[in-house]
Order: sequence, then structure tokens, then C-alpha cells
Amino acid sequence: MSSPEKPAQAPQGLTPLVTPLAPISQQVGENVLKALQTPNTVAVLSTIVAGVPTDRVVSMPLSNAQLAGVQAVLHGMQTAPEAAPDGDPTCIGFHCRLESSESS
Repeated sequence: MSSPEKPAQAPQGLTPLVTPLAPISQQVGENVLKALQTPNTVAVLSTIVAGVPTDRVVSMPLSNAQLAGVQAVLHGMQTAPEAAPDGDPTCIGFHCRLESSESS
């Protein structure tokens, strides 16, 4: 008789939550609620990742220290944006601030 296989050990470090794409409000909500059950979680970072054959919603539970790191990066990008050529919008990720085109 062969011995049963031992389950693979989970990798150390962060564990992403990845599930098939469902209606976006349902999928993000389920991922966030599941991620919030992780010990020491104070926030959840979610994104949509393009894939083959389908896209995925990926949510990462963040500890207090990780959230502080994310906030520091975003604050630094907001207060000291990289120099952009004239006419180019200032962007953080996919969020771009467009100057008003109204002329007086």
C-alpha cells in the first residue's frame, strides 16, 4: 500500500487571492471579504489582471506596515511627480490629471 501524498506546503510571504472573473461588484466584494479574514489585515489592494483565457481579479491583504508603504509611495508620487514634457498629463498608474482646457 502506498502512503498518501503530502499536500504541498504554501509558499512563504504574501498569498494572493485569485478567482475567475464574475460580475465585478460580486467578485471584488468576495475577494475583499476573504482577504479581510487574513490575520493582521487592515486593508486590501485589488486589481484586474489580464490573462488567457480569462481575466482575473487579484486581491492582496495588507498589514499596517504594508499599507503605510503603499501610502508613502502614493504620497510621494502626488507631491513630487516626475517631470513630464509640456502638454503631457501627470499620471499615477492609470489615473491622470488633465489640465483644464478652458481659456479665459
